Amino acid sequence: MTPLALTLTHVIEAGSTVTLVGFTPDTGDLVTIRIDTTPSQPLWPDPASLPDDAVAFEARGLSVRLAFDMTPPIEGEARA
Repeated sequence: MTPLALTLTHVIEAGSTVTLVGFTPDTGDLVTIRIDTTPSQPLWPDPASLPDDAVAFEARGLSVRLAFDMTPPIEGEARA
């Protein structure tokens, strides 16, 4: 699987939900990712019950770490 790279334009925190808004650097496609940190049951515990148009991946060993540099950039400086 190809790693996902995003250039974030906004990070919106609303209680237990964090929304990342940005675009892909290679295509410029807009992207919104919503992360709900509330402990819960899986949405679809049985993959066979997924809707026909859904795409599912088994995420064995997947971990996500988000860290943001909140210092403002120097005017004209690009940030990765």
